[in-house]
Amino acid sequence: LMLFDQREFVRVDEYGLDPLLDESYAAIEGVESYVSYTVNAMEQFNPGLISFNAYKTIKWWRAIMVYNGLDDIWEITQGMKLKIPNVNEMTTRLQRAKVTGAESSVVTI
Repeated sequence: LMLFDQREFVRVDEYGLDPLLDESYAAIEGVESYVSYTVNAMEQFNPGLISFNAYKTIKWWRAIMVYNGLDDIWEITQGMKLKIPNVNEMTTRLQRAKVTGAESSVVTI
């Protein structure tokens, strides 16, 4: 299992991250394979811990937020059902989006 950090794929303009210009959002949202996940008390408001528990790394917390249509960590509450996207499919989709959008600047955030 090879895990990448989604930050390797993010493109920004002079104003910062723009989901309308950044194809990584569409790539993440397009993942079809996922597992259902129930947020426990310790994970409430903590997408990094959810990412760690799901992937053994905190680096994918933003992808989990995007995949579930969440804008704010305070939306994550105990007992909430989340979809955890398949990391292999997500990585493949992100790599394809990065290749097709190579003309834009790529930065690590």
